[in-house]
Amino acid sequence: MTSIPTWSEVTRFNPCYICARTSWCSVDASGAWAVCRRIDNGDGLHKVDKGGGDYWLYKVGGGNTDETAGKPWGDNSPAVSGTTPKLADPVTLDKIYRALLQELPLSAAHRDALRSRGLSDDEIQLRGYRSLLGPGRSKIAKDLVARFGADVCQAVPGFFMKQGEKRAYWTLAGAPGMIIPLRNLEGMIVALKTRADKSRREDTKSEDAKYTYITSAKREGAVEEGPSAIPAVHFPLFCAAADEDKIVRLTEGELKADVATVLSGIYTISLPGVSAWRQALPVLKQLRPETVFLAFDIDALKNYNVARALQNTAVALMVEGFSVSLETWPEEWGKGIDDIFAGGFAPQIISGREEVTSAVNKIATDAAIWEKGNKQSVRAKKTKNKLPVIITSGRALSAISDEALSALHNANNPPTIFVRAGCLTKIVLAEEKDRNNNIVKRPTIKMLSESALRGYMARTADFVRITGGEEPVPCSPPLDAVRDVMALDRWPFPLLQGISQSPILRHDGSIVTQPSYDPVTSLYYLPDENLSVPAMPENLSPDVIKKAVALLDELIHDFPFDSIASRTGALAALITPVLRDLIVGPIPMAIFDKPQQGTGASLLVDAISVVATGYPAYVTTAPEGREREEEWRKKVTSILLDGRLIATIDNVEGTLKS
Repeated sequence: MTSIPTWSEVTRFNPCYICARTSWCSVDASGAWAVCRRIDNGDGLHKVDKGGGDYWLYKVGGGNTDETAGKPWGDNSPAVSGTTPKLADPVTLDKIYRALLQELPLSAAHRDALRSRGLSDDEIQLRGYRSLLGPGRSKIAKDLVARFGADVCQAVPGFFMKQGEKRAYWTLAGAPGMIIPLRNLEGMIVALKTRADKSRREDTKSEDAKYTYITSAKREGAVEEGPSAIPAVHFPLFCAAADEDKIVRLTEGELKADVATVLSGIYTISLPGVSAWRQALPVLKQLRPETVFLAFDIDALKNYNVARALQNTAVALMVEGFSVSLETWPEEWGKGIDDIFAGGFAPQIISGREEVTSAVNKIATDAAIWEKGNKQSVRAKKTKNKLPVIITSGRALSAISDEALSALHNANNPPTIFVRAGCLTKIVLAEEKDRNNNIVKRPTIKMLSESALRGYMARTADFVRITGGEEPVPCSPPLDAVRDVMALDRWPFPLLQGISQSPILRHDGSIVTQPSYDPVTSLYYLPDENLSVPAMPENLSPDVIKKAVALLDELIHDFPFDSIASRTGALAALITPVLRDLIVGPIPMAIFDKPQQGTGASLLVDAISVVATGYPAYVTTAPEGREREEEWRKKVTSILLDGRLIATIDNVEGTLKS
C-alpha cells in the first residue's frame, strides 16, 4: 500500500532531487518522491497536469532499496495534488481583482520599468498593472472583505486570514513587486502574478523567482489554506489584430505577451509554461488563425527543456493543420520577443513545414549538445566569490563576448557603465585647479578605454581556460572579446545624458533629491559631498516661493549692475543650469562684461556655478592664432564629452566667434 505523500514546492534550501533547481518542481516531505518538470532521464513516469504541462514522477528513496530508487511504482504511484480549496468562478475573480487593483497604486519605479519596455502611459493604465507594497495590505483586504463578503473573498487567491498575536485578521499574499493581471479570452482577470522587486530576489539567483502567482495556499500563519490560481493561457487586451491579420503568436510570459501585442500589432498569447503547449491547441482551434508564430525565449538555444517544448509545440500544431512560422533572432538582441521589439529590432521569420521542422529539430539537437558539454565543465561554474565563470578556450568569440556582456549588465546595478554619444562611458571625479589654484574634484564623463573595460570584465566574471587537464586555469579577459564588445552597435546599459549637480527637476514636477542615476531623465545626480539638500515641502505656498526668490536676490544683491536688464540677465544665468533639462531646445550663452577689473564679474560667475554644482566655475580661454578653429573644435568637444554643466570662457578680448 502506497502512502499518500505530502507535497511541497522546492526551495533553495531543498532543491529538486532530479534537476537541482530551486523552483517549479515539488518534493515529498518524506524524501521518497519527487516531481520534476524539467528533466526526463528515463526513470520517471511521464504525466500531464491539469494545466496541460508535462512532468515526471520519480521514486527517489525514503527507505527503499537501490533497485526501486529513481523508478516509478506504475499504477501505485501517488497523486501529485490532493483536494483543492474552493476557487471562485471567473466572473467573481474578475470582480474582486478589479476592485483590488483600484485600491493599489503603481509606483514610479514600476511605471518607469513598463515605459522602458515600450508601453505608453495609456497602455499601462489600460492593462491594469499595479504595485503590491508591504504596508497597508490588511486594511485593503479588510475593506474588500467587508464590501464583498468573507465567503466570496476566501475563494479568491491572494486573500487569507492570518493569525496575529491577539487575533486573526484578513490580509493579502504576494511578494512585494509589480502586479500583472492575467486574463481569459473574454478579457476577465482570472489570476494575478507579481514580478518581485529585485531586492527580494537577490538570494534566489533564479529567473523563475521573478514571476509568481498570487495564491492563498501555504501561507505562513494562515488560519486555513486557501485556493491557488490555475495556470492558464493569458489573453492580452485588444485582439482586433488577430481578426484582421489572422496571425496569432505564442510565447511564454504574460507581460511579454502584452508588450509584444502592443509593439508588433500581432496578437500574442502567453502559455503558462513552455511545457504547457497542450493548452494552446483548444485555444487556437477557437481563434482559428491562418498562421501561428512561435516566439519562445532565445534560451532554447542552450536549454534543452525549452528547445524540446518548442519542438513539441511546432510538431503538434502542424499535425493539427496549422500553418506554423518560427521567429528567431541573435542572442545579443535580447532574451524574449518583447526585448526584440522594445530594442527596435525585427525577428527573422522561418516559414514552411519542412523549414520549420528542420529549424526546431536543429535547435533541440544543438541545445542537447550544449548542455552536455556545459555539464562536463560544471566544476568551473562554482567559485568562492559567486561570480559567473566564462570559459575562453575552444569557444566562438561571439559566445565569450555575449557572456561577458551579460555579466557586465547583471553587475551594473547601481549603474557605473553608461552609453553616451554611441560610446561606453563612466563617471569619474577628476582633480583640477580652479581660478584660485584650489584643487577641486569635479564629476566628469569619460569614455571607457580598452583597458578600463577589460578591468570591469575581470571584476564581474571569472575567466578561465581549460587545457589538457580537467581543472580550469584562471586567465584575463581575452582582448578580442574586449574589442568585440566595444565594437557593438548596442549595449544593455543605461543612456547617460549628463551629470546634474543640483536636484533633478522632472517634467512631471517630481524632484530627484537622492544622489543616483535617474532613468526618467537619463541624468546622474551627483552633488558635492558637502551639499545638504533640505526636504522639499509638499505644497509650495506663496510664502515659500517668496522666500526662495529672496534668496536669489540676496545672492546677487551686492553686485554693481548698471541696469535692471543686467540684473535680470544675472538671475536668468543663475536659474538656467538648474532648469536646463526642462527647457526644450538650445539656450543662449550668458555674457558678463565689466568696465574694469575688480567689479566682481568672475565672482558672480563662481557664485552661479557654486549654486548649481557646488564648485567654482570651470574656466578656459578663447584660443588665438592661425589654428584657432581647430583649437575651438578640440575645446568644445572636450567640454561636451566631459559632461560639464557650466564652462566659462574667461578674459575674452575682441570678437568671440567660431
